[in-house]
Amino acid sequence: MKVILSAVLLLSIGLSNVKAQLTPQELSYFKAYEDTINTYSDSLFNSESEKTRKLASYDIIRTLKTALKKDNSYLYAFSNLKAISIVEPEDKAFKIFTWQLILNNNTYKYFGAIQMNSPKLKLFPLLDQSDMLDQTEFPVIISNNEVWIGALYYDIKKVKKGKNVYYTLFGYDGNNVLSTKKIVDVLWFKDGEVRLGAPIFDTGEEELDCRFIIEYRKGVSASLKYSEEEQKIIVDHLIPENEGGEGQYYTYVPDGSYDGFEWKKGVWVFISKLFNFELQDGEFPMGN
Repeated sequence: MKVILSAVLLLSIGLSNVKAQLTPQELSYFKAYEDTINTYSDSLFNSESEKTRKLASYDIIRTLKTALKKDNSYLYAFSNLKAISIVEPEDKAFKIFTWQLILNNNTYKYFGAIQMNSPKLKLFPLLDQSDMLDQTEFPVIISNNEVWIGALYYDIKKVKKGKNVYYTLFGYDGNNVLSTKKIVDVLWFKDGEVRLGAPIFDTGEEELDCRFIIEYRKGVSASLKYSEEEQKIIVDHLIPENEGGEGQYYTYVPDGSYDGFEWKKGVWVFISKLFNFELQDGEFPMGN
C-alpha cells in the first residue's frame, strides 16, 4: 500500500508541474505578440504626435490583453518588452504590467494591469485617475484598481500583518515639467478584489498614512528603494534648494543623507537620518 501511495504521490507531483514550462509553439505565440507590442512601443516613445502616442498605448492594451488570454500566459516572462515594466512578488501570486504615456503638456498618464497567477486569465485593469483626485489626499486614500494613483512600478516587497498580506509597491511618476515623484504604495486583496493603499506608514504624525510619496526637482535623481541588505526602505532626504522654499517641492533636491522605513509590528516606521554622507565642496547632491 505504501508503495502504491508513493507512486500516486509522485505521479500527482509530476502532473502538477506539467505546465511549469511552455511548449515551443506557445513560446512562438507569445514572442510574436511581444514583438508586436514592441512595434507599438516605438510609436509610444518616439512619435511627435500626442494622438499617435495615445493610439499606440491603446494598441498595447489591446495586444497585451489578447496575448494574456491564451492559457498559461502567466508562464511567459515577456522579458523583452521595451515599454512595459513588469514586477512580480516573491510568492509569484501575480504580475503587474505598467507603462507611461507622455502628453504634450509634459504631464504623464499611466496604464497597467494586474495578472493573477492562474492557468485561465484573471486580469485587473489599472485605471489612472490621478488627475481626478485631490493630490493633497493621496497619502490617505484607500482605493481599488479602477481608482489608481498611476505610476511605473520598478520594485515590490511582500510584508505581512497578522493574516493580512501587503505588497509594497515602488513606483516612478514623471509628474510634470517642474518635478518628479516617487511613490511607495500598497496592494492587497479583500474578498478577491484589489485594494490600493493601507494605513501602514508611520511617519510620526497622529494618523497613519496609506502610502508614501516624495516630490523633487526635475532633472535631479532621488532614490526610493527597498534594501535587502538593510531590510529597510531607503529614501533620499530632500531639502529645498533655496532658503524659504519649504513646501515648494519642485525645488527639492537630495542633501546627501538618507531616511528610511523599517517594518515593525505591522507598519512601516519612519527613521530619520538613516545614513549621512558628507558631500565634497562643489559636489551636487544626486540620488540613485
